[in-house]
Amino acid sequence: MSGVTFRLGTSNDDVLIRNLLSGDLTVRPFPISFVQSPSFFTALRAQGEDPAVIVAESGGELVGVGAILKRSVYVNGRPETIGYLSALRVAPRGKEIMVLARGYQKFKRMHDETLRLPLYLTTIMKGNNTAERILTSGRAGLPAYQELGNYTTVLIPAFRGRKSAKLQGCQIESGEGTGASRILAALHELGSARQFFPVITESELRGGSGPFPGMRLQDLHVIRCAETVLGTLGVWDQRAFRQVVLPRNNPMITALRFLARGAMPLLGGPFLPRPGEPFSVVIGAWTTCRYNAAPVFRSLLSHVLRDLAMRRVGWLALGFFDEDPLLQVAREFAHLAMRSRLFRVDWEENGCPVLELDGRLRYLELGNL
Repeated sequence: MSGVTFRLGTSNDDVLIRNLLSGDLTVRPFPISFVQSPSFFTALRAQGEDPAVIVAESGGELVGVGAILKRSVYVNGRPETIGYLSALRVAPRGKEIMVLARGYQKFKRMHDETLRLPLYLTTIMKGNNTAERILTSGRAGLPAYQELGNYTTVLIPAFRGRKSAKLQGCQIESGEGTGASRILAALHELGSARQFFPVITESELRGGSGPFPGMRLQDLHVIRCAETVLGTLGVWDQRAFRQVVLPRNNPMITALRFLARGAMPLLGGPFLPRPGEPFSVVIGAWTTCRYNAAPVFRSLLSHVLRDLAMRRVGWLALGFFDEDPLLQVAREFAHLAMRSRLFRVDWEENGCPVLELDGRLRYLELGNL
């Protein structure tokens, strides 16, 4: 792949970028995929702040893309601004490592000259062996990749008639009922116990600017006992700018749709959409649970699913690391699953991490991926 040039992407590249990102949906081995529509750049707002998009061109065609963004999260219990590498994709025409290496040189220059962030994160879907092999090889000047854990996305259907698993002595209410100040205090206390939980501001909580477009105070469900907040689970509707779809030409999906066609109506559940068509789905957000107590999260999750069914929203997507006790609760419900891996990326010459991480449970906001 000769004659490749690199530049900053603009809104004029939107269609070409979305075409490149969606080009592998038919071959992914996973049952669900995320699609940015109608605009890649609009959807990028939900992944972080101050995004910079690098595009690669060859022969008048777009052959590569990647974005680097900033996020405010808790690291070792303290607010930190870190980086996130997103939408990394190279057209499968050979010499992918050369395009990636030169693209990463652009990112490293941004790191050296302006960003200077203590660490960067990125995710790679399980089964994307080519991308993982190249990116983690350390060849051609690529940065050091350190795996931080396996991440599972579960897609749970909201069945009509589902009973809530009520917890005696507790109540579940909307964020408006709890109040912004109490919620902010709870999100700080419970969120700072998780590595990479987002630092939520009052403006973001009230639906203002930031990496949570469309998320509102009333979209947060809160479980509390007396004055103590035990857990939170938001429902973030991203369908206006990002959709969840089934890949085409996937034998597993064909079999699932055949089975679900007869079972779902009897169980009061939603239909599986046709491949390429979007789910009626919302994304779980700002998920916390005091002491990681399974009964608390089970009660909160069953309440949210029942509420979604009453609102005719078909599915809820949640994301957890494999070691998270809350994942085991989510798996108690019928679900589809998709797996990926989290890596930290370091550009230091000796490959040593700039910021050491302690042993807290890790958290990634699914709606920000």
